[in-house]
Amino acid sequence: MITSPISDVRTALDQLQADVEAWASGGRLDAATAGELRRHLSSVRERFEVVADRWPSEGADDAG
Repeated sequence: MITSPISDVRTALDQLQADVEAWASGGRLDAATAGELRRHLSSVRERFEVVADRWPSEGADDAG
């Protein structure tokens, strides 16, 4: 199955968010570091969505 670059990035951001939450709840990150990572991830996601809104339709040919 062919996926779009937009979907791939959203999936990666979702996985990173899940990893940060798992690391924080598992004690691998302290609260301050987890909070900082969450803020950075949120900022990246917001900036990405601005670009994604300008990207051709999900149904468009990603190669062209």
